[in-house]
Amino acid sequence: GLEHGSREPLPAACEASAIGVSLSGLSKTVGLPGLRLGWLASRSPAVIQRVAQLKDYTTICPPAPSEVLGAVALRAQSALLERSRAIAAEGLAAARATVAK
Repeated sequence: GLEHGSREPLPAACEASAIGVSLSGLSKTVGLPGLRLGWLASRSPAVIQRVAQLKDYTTICPPAPSEVLGAVALRAQSALLERSRAIAAEGLAAARATVAK
């Protein structure tokens, strides 16, 4: 993720609770919002089943080019995360400089 500084990431909701749901995607952390790809995780079979039913009702499948680019992005996740962290650090420095004036 994009945790600030050297902080440890918080546990995912799906790890912290038997009925917790965690959502993630390629938009924020790796900076690829145009792909509109994400995922959901839960240890609850009932939650997964219900979400699958809703997804089947609303979406057949994402575009194939997005799926291919998403797979490429996941393989390059470390580099993309470093890029996103650098952008966030620059933004934080600029905000601090502005507030200090």
